[in-house]
Amino acid sequence: MVIYDDGCGFCRRCVEVLKALDRRGGQRYEGLSNEEALRETGIRAEEAERELKLAVGGEVYGGYDAIVEIVRTLPGGGLAGMVMGLGPMRRLGRKMYRAVAARRRCGQGAGERCRR
Repeated sequence: MVIYDDGCGFCRRCVEVLKALDRRGGQRYEGLSNEEALRETGIRAEEAERELKLAVGGEVYGGYDAIVEIVRTLPGGGLAGMVMGLGPMRRLGRKMYRAVAARRRCGQGAGERCRR
């Protein structure tokens, strides 16, 4: 299950892209406002507020690592996921993910949790 910050417009748009690419419906996408999904995965809202989370098979991935794992499950995404997971690409991807996450702006009405 993918847990994302549904109070963030940028995050919602990114998840919409992932859903569109996920033609087989391999992932379940839930916003961090869904308390049942948080309980089910054991992910705390504060964690999902900072970065996208993927809970699968007893493992939890966060940020860029979650994206790599999601891409691997997409139709035709195996090779892309493999390349994204290579050492230099993973290091660069993590750095880029953190930079974007730190600078994202949340939409109106998102409240205190989206102030950066």
